[in-house]
Amino acid sequence: MTSWMEGSGKAFQDFDSAQSGTGVNLAGQHDVSAAERAKFNTDLDAYKYKAGTQLVDATGGRMDRVTDAMVSSYKIGQASDSSLWGEKQEYLKAAQQQPLGDLNDPSARLKALSFITQDKPLKEGEVESEATLDKTACAGASVVGAAFLAEGPDGLRKVMKALEAQDPTGGSTGKYASPEYKALKAKLAKDPNSLSVADIQALQQTTTEVLSKNQAKDRDLDLEGQTGIHGKTMDNFMRSSPQLAKMFEKNGMQIEGIDNDGALDDDAKTGMDHWVVRMKGPDGKEAIYDPLARRGGQVIDFDEGVNHYTNARQDIVGKP
Repeated sequence: MTSWMEGSGKAFQDFDSAQSGTGVNLAGQHDVSAAERAKFNTDLDAYKYKAGTQLVDATGGRMDRVTDAMVSSYKIGQASDSSLWGEKQEYLKAAQQQPLGDLNDPSARLKALSFITQDKPLKEGEVESEATLDKTACAGASVVGAAFLAEGPDGLRKVMKALEAQDPTGGSTGKYASPEYKALKAKLAKDPNSLSVADIQALQQTTTEVLSKNQAKDRDLDLEGQTGIHGKTMDNFMRSSPQLAKMFEKNGMQIEGIDNDGALDDDAKTGMDHWVVRMKGPDGKEAIYDPLARRGGQVIDFDEGVNHYTNARQDIVGKP
């Protein structure tokens, strides 16, 4: 099987050209155009404005200054705000029906990754709300997305092997695994090219479940206020999964934590609250895979967008 690094230059080229055609741009929601890129870099008048001698954020919270990191975090969050790009549920339903293509072809895997999200269509009768949004799935989604891009079915098998090694009771990957996880395992054994977006999302969810269980058992972590996967939990998972770590290193990939809203906590700090994948091809060009459904697709390969993810780190501002 061709690895990501061996075919990444062609994959980026194919993805760029695919964006102006059909297949990636589902329901017209994820077109990457000059106008869309301009929107990604608009002035932040909605986010900050003068209020006397201080700046005020969109929630009315006062702060002494707005940092570059907070600006980038806000812009990233706006790109994934479904109210700005139309009927997200229609997009998510359509995305789940898309064929993944030839999984031996790195360019096909990259094209598929552009519409593989951590977000899933709502079940019948559900209404999108804080209760139905899975904001913790980004950790597992990033691990699985990177593995899928790096080596296709072989990468997914390595994720499953790592999960099973760290799930000794089999509660998530063994006898009591979800029907979706068991179906994925059967497809990988018999016909990998029959995999669907829903199959990939099932593995993303299982990965997050195992990470969450391991995190809950770690008595050395201070998890007060923690809603997602802690950085130390991710570090421990990767240290215990040498095959995965080696695959990501070989393919120029990093699982990276960022802040994607620019919001301040009570200590006037922004916090790491989202996981993404940073990738680098043999031509040195960097890109980001962001699993949270966003305008422009899940792969960000233009300089302005990548720079925002670089800036979107935890930051501290002076208290008002």
